[in-house]
Formats: sequence, structure tokens, C-alpha cells
Amino acid sequence: MARQELRVFDIAREANDVRKHIGLVAEKMIMYNHLTAYENLMLFGKLHSVPKETLNKRIDDLLEFVQMSKWRNIRVGDFSTGMRQKINVIRGLIHMPELLFLDEPTLGLDPQSSVDIRELTQKLNDEHGVTIILTTHYMDEADMLSDRIALIDHGKIAALDTPAGLKRQVSGSDTVILDVNICNLALR
Repeated sequence: MARQELRVFDIAREANDVRKHIGLVAEKMIMYNHLTAYENLMLFGKLHSVPKETLNKRIDDLLEFVQMSKWRNIRVGDFSTGMRQKINVIRGLIHMPELLFLDEPTLGLDPQSSVDIRELTQKLNDEHGVTIILTTHYMDEADMLSDRIALIDHGKIAALDTPAGLKRQVSGSDTVILDVNICNLALR
């Protein structure tokens, strides 16, 4: 996908313009449990001033994108945590931002839901060119999804490099790499 021209905004004077170009998926899910998936997405689309003729198609496309179309008319409060997080992620995309902030998107999810969210994140970047800023405490997740990683300690960047570059910095006699094929382990 071709890169768009870089635009610079003054976040103090052009806050509304900035909001049009960014999406946020916070650690705390921002949805209304008594509304259906469709109703939540419609509400947030209207808050972002997405034209109604565009919004219905976009909701259909996004629900299909996360394989949640058949649950569109089910209340979000009746969903599993993983299903709610999928709706939460596409809620952050309803206005099609160029930059998406994901704050701990897999925190508290079961393993399959975590895989689904990671695959969705990769797909957003690969197929739709969305730039993603991911915060996570899961180093394997950062390694899988990131081109560059910043390690932050007490609010300051302690290291910044590619995943491979960071691994080279810490490899040595104190590092052990263990690769286990769990499928071959017998449980007793």
C-alpha cells in the first residue's frame, strides 16, 4: 500500500483535525453493554460524524473483518471478553483513522482471543496501511507485531530498536533460548 503524504498538526490549535486521523483502543473498553454491537458502532460512528450512507456499509465491513457479523444484533454485555475486545478494536476504527493507538489490547484475554486480536492488528497494518502504536507488557506480542520497540522504564525510553536489534543487545552468557514443542509433551 502506498504511503500517504505526512501531515503535521498543532495538537493544541488543531485538536479536532488530529482526532479525525487517530483512533484509540484503550485498555478499558469503551462501549455500552446494554447496546448491541451494531448500536455501539452506530453511536461511535455518529460521534465521529461519519456520514450515515457510509456508516452502515462501514459497520458491515468492519464486523465482517473481525468475523462478528452474525453477532451484530446481540448486546455487547452478553459477549465474551474476546468478542467485546474485537468490537472495541473496530470501534476505534469506525472513522478509518490513519493512526491507531492500542493500549494493552490482549490484556486478560484467553489465548485464542489474544491470537485473534494479534492477527487483526497485523492485518490492519498490512492490508489497510494503518500505523499502530501498541503498548504491551507481553514481549512476545511486541516482537511479533512491531517494526520498532521502545522499552520504557520509569517514564523514560531505556532502549529503542528493532526487535532483532534489542535481542542482540541482551544476548550473551546470561541468555537462554528455549524452544519447546508442546504438542509432543505427554501430560501425566
